[in-house]
Amino acid sequence: MNFGTWELEMAKNKNAVDCHGHLHLCLKLNVVRNMEKKYSVSPEISEMKIEINEIKTLMNGMKTEMNEMKTEMNAMNEKMAEISLSLTFLMKLFKLIVNIQTQSDKPKELSEIDLLRQQIIDLETKNSLVKDKLKQAVEKNKTRIIKLKQSNKEIANYNMILRKKKPPNHN
Repeated sequence: MNFGTWELEMAKNKNAVDCHGHLHLCLKLNVVRNMEKKYSVSPEISEMKIEINEIKTLMNGMKTEMNEMKTEMNAMNEKMAEISLSLTFLMKLFKLIVNIQTQSDKPKELSEIDLLRQQIIDLETKNSLVKDKLKQAVEKNKTRIIKLKQSNKEIANYNMILRKKKPPNHN
């Protein structure tokens, strides 16, 4: 027998020919029956294996989705922290503007200060809207995670039921 050396030779020699071989064995019937028992799988076991593989696939998909949601939630939490810092900065700026306004009597500066005040109010409104949307998205993701965990538990229970089934004995 060649034991696969033609594949190696093809890599070295451009003139090598791709070929294959086969072997005929003469086995006694009792040897064949014993081999069939060892290597054949009953339909029940095949179905159980298929169901277990489907469950594993579903669980892997759920784990992937949960990890994606966790990543999204972390990103949202970071954005909320950034918004909070922005609001803190804006409030300090607003207080500074108010102090400048009380110290200044010039009408021109007052109109600029009023404009800045309005811009700060607009920014606060936008930031609060964004913050509300982020909170809603976080709650939505929390709900999705809870549902996924429940589905995961149901699949685990079903998996346990499948494993408790006794396959027929093939000895």
